[in-house]
Amino acid sequence: MAQPGTPGVLREPWGDEALAKFYKSFHKHGSQNWEQVANDVETKSAEACEALWRQHQTFLGLPAQPQLEVAFTAMVKDYYNNHKDEAMEGEDGVSSKPGAPPSTS
Repeated sequence: MAQPGTPGVLREPWGDEALAKFYKSFHKHGSQNWEQVANDVETKSAEACEALWRQHQTFLGLPAQPQLEVAFTAMVKDYYNNHKDEAMEGEDGVSSKPGAPPSTS
């Protein structure tokens, strides 16, 4: 079972199709059947599905709607991209990405 804050979601990005399958399956099966959600997604483990839910459970608590499915996909991809960018920064605050400004943190 994944723990809160588990970075498993960030190991491999979630594609649009996997996120759509996750969203629909989660709203069908809920947060008590991660094996079934993972089976429906087909490309992610039950642990990765649970970790995704833990990171976005407030949003996923909203009723299922097509517009919210699109918003969920965009939110997760944005979250992944922001964390991927942070992971590429060195400890000295200098990004390893060409042309990226230095960190202000």
